Amino acid sequence: MSENLPGVVFQFASIVIIVVILVVVAYVWLFQPLGRMKR
Repeated sequence: MSENLPGVVFQFASIVIIVVILVVVAYVWLFQPLGRMKR
């Protein structure tokens, strides 16, 4: 299991990075129109 650990960690890290980017993009994309509507 320790031999495959770097690959698993790299896969997990790449998935986490993609999810974080998607969340940030979705938050900004949804938050900007709301900010414009309020003002």
